[in-house]
Amino acid sequence: MELISSRLKQIVLWTIGLSLSVVIVAALLALPYQTWSRQQETRTTLESEKDQILADIASLESELELLSTDSEIERRARQDFGLVSPGEETYQLIN
Repeated sequence: MELISSRLKQIVLWTIGLSLSVVIVAALLALPYQTWSRQQETRTTLESEKDQILADIASLESELELLSTDSEIERRARQDFGLVSPGEETYQLIN
């Protein structure tokens, strides 16, 4: 009977030790996984922001190219500042 009791104690202690080992390993793996997960979210956000910035740059470059033409400069001067060519007159309608 004592032999069975001793063997049972060994099995119980072995099971408890193994369970504790599994819990410790799981805890040690969970922390790096959380960090990795947050880094992936940050990376996704930053890549999205980068794509938006690149799209903005492309848009601004095309606008800059357009602004290098005399016709666009004249059109914007008339539209934004009300400038006219010599000999032209402007009229403003008031509602």
